[in-house]
Amino acid sequence: MAKWIPAEVWSEFSEGSHFAIFNEYKDHKRETIQKAILALNPKDDPVGYVTTIEMDAGTIYWQYGGIFNDFRNRDFGEAVVNTGLNLCRQQYDRVTFRVENTNAAMIKTALKCGFLIDGVRIFNQKTYLEHTLEFK
Repeated sequence: MAKWIPAEVWSEFSEGSHFAIFNEYKDHKRETIQKAILALNPKDDPVGYVTTIEMDAGTIYWQYGGIFNDFRNRDFGEAVVNTGLNLCRQQYDRVTFRVENTNAAMIKTALKCGFLIDGVRIFNQKTYLEHTLEFK
């Protein structure tokens, strides 16, 4: 299951969640998101999240996200992505995101879930692959 979390509510969890996934501090006051998706297991435990920005009426961009440590390496990745996609499908025509080209697990998961790689960006000496999934 997944649910939308408004940005003002997410700000309470933002710093801790970002640190848990990326092992780096990110000040919640610098968030540019409009809402987050929180993925839950059947016991309502948070499994993962993704922060989002609406790019236009039909496009949502997944900014930061991942699987929390207790659920990593347990085949939750594809399920979490698909849960988020099911939520987005109700409201948008497409989902886009970028992932560092060294993140093989997320690249594989994205391809399994139907995303296509449609671009490359280089930023701060890192290479990112742009992914898009069209629902319609």
